[in-house]
Parts: sequence; C-alpha cells; structure tokens
Amino acid sequence: MDKPLAASTLNKVLAFGLAITLIVWTFGVYMVLPAQAVDAHIDGTVVLSGGTVYKIMGGQRLGYPTPASFLSYNYQWGNLVPANSADLALPQGANVKVADGALINDGGTVFLVYGGTKYGFTSAAVFTGLGYKWSNVLNDSLSSYPQGANVDSATMAHPNGTLVNASGTIFLITSTGRAGIPTLAVFQSHGFDFAKSVPANSADLAKPTEANLGYRVGSVINDGGTIWGITSA
Repeated sequence: MDKPLAASTLNKVLAFGLAITLIVWTFGVYMVLPAQAVDAHIDGTVVLSGGTVYKIMGGQRLGYPTPASFLSYNYQWGNLVPANSADLALPQGANVKVADGALINDGGTVFLVYGGTKYGFTSAAVFTGLGYKWSNVLNDSLSSYPQGANVDSATMAHPNGTLVNASGTIFLITSTGRAGIPTLAVFQSHGFDFAKSVPANSADLAKPTEANLGYRVGSVINDGGTIWGITSA
C-alpha cells in the first residue's frame, strides 16, 4: 500500500518502508503473493545502515558524522530503524550539524552551539549562572565550526534550542520567541528531558510567545489505536 499524501500535520502511516510478503491459503494450496514495493521511510526517520546513521528528510538522507551530533537532537540509539533499499537510493545530502542549544566539550573547552557556530563561555560562573549543568555536556570536535563571540553574561537570553522553565511551564526558545509545549506526548516526541531545562530569565520571558510546538517530524503516534506518522511540523 502506498503512503498517503502529506495533506496535514498528522498523516496516517499505512506503510513503514518495509516490503510485505503475504502467504495465503487458497483451495488447499499455499500461494505467495509478491512483495509490495519498498518505500523510503517518512521524513524525520533516523535510520541505520552498516554503522552509519542517516536522517531521511526532503528526499535525501543526511548523515550524522559523530555520536554527539546525533545525541544533540535528543535521539536515543533505540530510535534507529534499519535503512531499506529505498532509503539508500536517496541522494546523500550534507551532514547534520550539532543541534542548536547543544553544549559541547571540545578538548577541554565547553562551547554553546547554535546556528552552526560555536560560542565559548568566559567562566564557569557564566555557565552555571545560565542554569546549565556539566552533566548535559557532550564530547565532540568542533574544529570545522566558526567561533562567535564569547558568552560572557549570565543574564542573556538563552539561545535557540534551549528548554526554559518559567514557573513550571516549559518553553522552547526559538530564533524569534519562545514556543510552548502543549502536552507531555509532544514533549516526549522530541526526546526532551526535564533535566536539560534551565530556569527562564527575564530576557527569555521578554521574548514573544509563539504558537505551541507540534510533534517532532518523524514521530509515530498511536491515537486511540490508529497509528499516524508525523511528516510536517
């Protein structure tokens, strides 16, 4: 069966990129029906092929060059599914950069990454003053990333990709404001962890409130027994 067209944010998953061979009993004889055509996985799916991790997106497969680049998007290794022949037939695009808001230790120096640029902290006091925890730092090489201005203020607004806690309400900081997270299911679809949120400061709260965040693209949702694949934000 073909996957339906992406007509809305929720699109029913009728096929998960797997070929299906049906064996039926007809008139006392087993008949093997031909396998259905294999489709590439839906956008946002993370797939594994021979030790290489890819994200299917926009008709391409995008590689994650390091474990940290994968983990920075709050994925777990258990989120991976085997790549199929249709996935591997897609053209390979550019590698995925470390996620906005990630904290990366590169050779003993901790950087805040967003917009494909790394920003160093001027002191541990600034790092902890912004609410960050050393336990949330990933190890990676950022030698190919340009370096921006140092992070020297504990009162600056947190960058894109940061989860902030405003008196019990969790927001995701974006490039233009802060987006609410309407349900625990949406929160979990993004792989978020409450332990990675930081206290919102006045600069965060001064940002405009935007529309609520939706499910992560590539999520598979069980809605009362009906399975849906999220193919657009």
